[in-house]
Amino acid sequence: MPQRLSLFLALTFFLSIQPARAADDDPVIAGKKASEWLELLEKGDKPEKRRAAVIALGIAGPKTTGAVAGLSKALREDKAPEVRREAATTIRNMGTEAIDAMEYLADALKEDKDEIVRMVSATALGRMADKAKPAVPILTAALKDKHAGTRSAAAEALGQFKIDARDSVPALIEAALDKSNDRFIRSYAVISLGRIGGDADAITAALVKILGEEGIGSEVREVVIDVVGQFGSDAREATPLLAKALKDPQINVRRKAATSLGKIGPSAKEAIPELREALKKETDKLLVCSLIHTLGVFGKDARDAVPDLVLKTKADMYLEVRLAAIEELGRIGPDAKEALPALMVAQKDGRTDIREAATEALKKIQSMP
Repeated sequence: MPQRLSLFLALTFFLSIQPARAADDDPVIAGKKASEWLELLEKGDKPEKRRAAVIALGIAGPKTTGAVAGLSKALREDKAPEVRREAATTIRNMGTEAIDAMEYLADALKEDKDEIVRMVSATALGRMADKAKPAVPILTAALKDKHAGTRSAAAEALGQFKIDARDSVPALIEAALDKSNDRFIRSYAVISLGRIGGDADAITAALVKILGEEGIGSEVREVVIDVVGQFGSDAREATPLLAKALKDPQINVRRKAATSLGKIGPSAKEAIPELREALKKETDKLLVCSLIHTLGVFGKDARDAVPDLVLKTKADMYLEVRLAAIEELGRIGPDAKEALPALMVAQKDGRTDIREAATEALKKIQSMP
């Protein structure tokens, strides 16, 4: 049985827990008042007793008088790493209601000798992002922590601050590019760059560089492809690599590549040949729909793909695929006149959705250029 669960069950009167109320800031947990647990946390002679006190105070909640202060003090001063770990975990679980512990978490992230304490403290600060902006520089510095788990937690936490972490972008780029970092650190750094935004040129250049790496793992590749699309036309330099990713062995990578090309938009039109090739070969319904919608983004530039789209309007296709193809033929407009016969057939289809979509597409194609 896990150690934390054993301690938790050791609170033998757990079922007698009384939740804190507005008029009762000293609730009873496992037969003891919160104030008694606070005293035990400060003066208990054994780490297991103090750790049990931390768990009890977590149950009492952050609104209990003295709970956050007591946990913060334990995080900073308790000599037993298992107690400090439990204090950090409990504060993390309290979220922004334990904002008064921010300074203690930041100090623990900078100075605690226990790597788990540092890692959990970083995660806790991320959960307080709405109120913990002063912690951003400490989290940024933690991207170079000697412990990989702490670096990963810091990278993930920074993303929670969004625009408030713009000054961290260079450090996150460095972490994402660092091949000595594991896939978790690199992936979280990339995800956070997408959430924070900012210097699109620098970020997309870094993402393109990562995509061009030999032997990059599919997990990191998938994340990078997903995030690069968030930068729209600013990520047009990624087009050749995204087009190449349409042939990736991993279907999730191929799906995200198709979607990101669509998000980049008309400036990614050089990928049209690869998109057409993929459309002819793919059988996965979600991916086929994504490829169709991406081709539609290019409008008249995708006129050469009209025959490919017409094939996807046939009655033996999935409904979603047929609807996507009909819709995007209409989006291409007058340059899709080659599709008129197929759309007229679709107007007589037994499905209302198909008939309506075909009628709308015909209107768009037959309109004046």
